[in-house]
Amino acid sequence: HPLHRHFIPGGSSGGESCLINQRGSVIGIGTDIGGSCRIPAHMAGCVGIKATKNRLSVKGKARPTLYGDGQENIASCAGILGSTVDDVAAFFEGVLSPKVIEVGIADDPYMLPMAWDNAKVSNKAPLRFGFYEDDGYIEASPACRRAVRETVAALRAAGHEVVEFTLPNGQLAFETFVALISCSSALIAEELRGDTVADSLVVGMQAAALPPAVKRLAAAAKSSSSQLFSRLIPIIGEKQTSAVYQHVANSQKVKTALAAAMRAADVDVLLSPAFALPTHPHCAGKDFLPAVSYTSIYNVVDYPAGIVPWTTLQPTDVWDKGAGRDQAVEAKMMESYNLALGTGCPFPIGVQLAAKPYQ
Repeated sequence: HPLHRHFIPGGSSGGESCLINQRGSVIGIGTDIGGSCRIPAHMAGCVGIKATKNRLSVKGKARPTLYGDGQENIASCAGILGSTVDDVAAFFEGVLSPKVIEVGIADDPYMLPMAWDNAKVSNKAPLRFGFYEDDGYIEASPACRRAVRETVAALRAAGHEVVEFTLPNGQLAFETFVALISCSSALIAEELRGDTVADSLVVGMQAAALPPAVKRLAAAAKSSSSQLFSRLIPIIGEKQTSAVYQHVANSQKVKTALAAAMRAADVDVLLSPAFALPTHPHCAGKDFLPAVSYTSIYNVVDYPAGIVPWTTLQPTDVWDKGAGRDQAVEAKMMESYNLALGTGCPFPIGVQLAAKPYQ
């Protein structure tokens, strides 16, 4: 992390977010399949946005068997990082000009033929925002919740309408994400053979490689200490086609429910925490992998989502009691949070904004 070497800047585009934080880069072009652009933006204090699938082409960025052509259930989308919203908007205006789109479509016919709309971007008409501090699955830390509340107050002061929003299917969204993203676990393991792999990935890869019967035993053994991980163990890893179809159907259920909830609340944009914590020590994330649920849901539903830096961690952001949903996970999250708080560093905290596809 730019402020403390014992803490992370998020990932997987964390190196780029650090460069931008330190003014070593103007624009970073990464990818986002679960929060890999947005979480680093949140932790390192810069702007980051995950585009809707096919808004920007990702052809040639990695081996197609793992991303894009071979794995489209949870799409790997372009993720743009920058110092300011204006910088990121200028990038989109350039790469989504009619001429550049024409060239791009020649190589990638599925790239959306829709140019950047400056009139829509510069429109200052009031919007109706729906906000939530808690996705109903993983409790966000006090500092990240405060960031949302402060943003709500600022939006209202600017003339926007802001209403409380209840996110539907937070648990189903994350479990579906894990189930679908891990369908090619054996292929991923082969691709990473010989590389140094992050602890958080090692845990998932080890669980994915277990035989189904052993997974069931492991899940039963884990149930007494962590219901969250107990539910994830059986669904991670390779699957039969019928199981894949069921998880894809679940993703459609999540999409339909979220669209219906936004329509019922009559909201244009959703505002939420970007991640459950401001940052955490190296290698600690393996103990609370579900903390990415705040970003991963927008990969499941394929909504564009972005991060705006808002505040910093303050000494008054004390967290002394969890929600009680999963004591093992909450204890590890609170431990990491309090270590960050104890450094006295003003770690950046962003908020997440999401809208319907291509909006």
